[in-house]
Amino acid sequence: AKTTEFTRGELAKTKGDIDALGRSILNMSLRVDVSAVELAKIAAIAGQQGLGRFGVEGVVAFTESVARMSSVLDVTAEEAGDNIGKIINIFKVPLNEVEKAVSIFNEVSNRSTASGTDLLDVVKRIGDAAGALDLEGAAALAATGLDFGQSPEVVGTSFAKVFSALFEDAEKFSKILGTTPDVFIAKLRNDGVGAVKEVLAAFRNLDPISQQQQIVKLFGGGRIGALVNKLIQDTTNTALERNLEADRVGAGGLSAIKEQATVLNTLTAQAEILRNSLFKLGAEGAQALLTPLTQYTAQLSKALQEPGVRSFITAAVSALGDLINTVVAAIKFVGDLNINWENFVKVIEFFLKIKIAEFLIGLIARI
Repeated sequence: AKTTEFTRGELAKTKGDIDALGRSILNMSLRVDVSAVELAKIAAIAGQQGLGRFGVEGVVAFTESVARMSSVLDVTAEEAGDNIGKIINIFKVPLNEVEKAVSIFNEVSNRSTASGTDLLDVVKRIGDAAGALDLEGAAALAATGLDFGQSPEVVGTSFAKVFSALFEDAEKFSKILGTTPDVFIAKLRNDGVGAVKEVLAAFRNLDPISQQQQIVKLFGGGRIGALVNKLIQDTTNTALERNLEADRVGAGGLSAIKEQATVLNTLTAQAEILRNSLFKLGAEGAQALLTPLTQYTAQLSKALQEPGVRSFITAAVSALGDLINTVVAAIKFVGDLNINWENFVKVIEFFLKIKIAEFLIGLIARI
C-alpha cells in the first residue's frame, strides 16, 4: 500500500509506472535476501525523500543499494532506507552515488568496532558540521569516536560541538596554530578532518597543564573534553587514519557489492531467496486471477441492480426467515412437552421436509 501511494504521488502517475515498479521489486527479491515486502518499504522511503522525480529506474536503483546495505550491515531494510535517505539529503549525495555511500559505511564498519546501526546513528548526529565535513569525513570521525568506546549519543553530540567551537572560536584556534582566522576557517570549510588533525597536533605540542587548560577553555570539560583527550592521546591518529583508509576503499563503490556476494552464498540467504521466489509465484498467480474476478464482481454488481433479481432476493430472505421462525417455534414446542429427543428424531425430519417443501413452493409462487 505504501508503495502504491508513493508511486502515485511521485512518479508519472500512470498504471504503467506502478506495474513496472511492482515487477522490478518482485524480480529484485529473487537476487537479494530481502523480502519483496521490505523492498516495497524501501521504495516508499525513496518517495518520501523525493526520489520519485528520477522515475522508476531511479527508485529501483536506490532500493537495490539500500537492500544491499540492509544485508551487509545487518540492519532492517526499513532502518537502512530511512537512515540513508536522510544522510544523502544531509550530504547532498546524488542518486548515482548512493551505492558508493553504502560501500563507505560497509567498509568503515568492517574495519572499526562500529556496528552498522551505531555508525549510521552517529553520522546523522554529526551531520556535515556546517559544511566542514563530507560523508567520508563524518563516517571516519564517527567510527573513531566509537572505537574509543564512547556511546553513539556521546560521539555524535561531542563532534557536533567540537566543530561548533572551531567555527565560533576560530580566532583563538588560529593563534594556537600560528595562522589567521580567515585561513583557519577556509581550512575548516575545505577539509574539516584536516583542520581537526592540525588542531590536535598543535595541542600535543603544549605542556600537559596548558593542554588541559586549553581543552577546557575551548572545548569544555565533561564528555566533550574526554573525547578530545582521547583524540590527542592517539598521537599518530592511528584510529582516525585507519577509518579514513576505509573511506577511500569504500569510495570505490564495490565494497558492499562484494560482501553481499559472500552473504548470498549462505544457507540463510538462500532460504530467504527461496521464500521470495514462492512469494513472487503467488503474487503473479493472484494478478492472473484479478482480471476475471474484477469482471465477475462488475457483472454481479450490475445484476443486483435488476428489479427482478432484487425481488427474488427479497422473497428468498423473507421466506428463509419464516422457515427459521417456524423451526424455532417447533423446537420450543417440543421442549415444552418434555418429549424425549431420541424418539422424536424421525418426526422432526419429516416435519422439516414438509416445511422445506412449503418454502420452495412459496418462493416459486412469489417469483
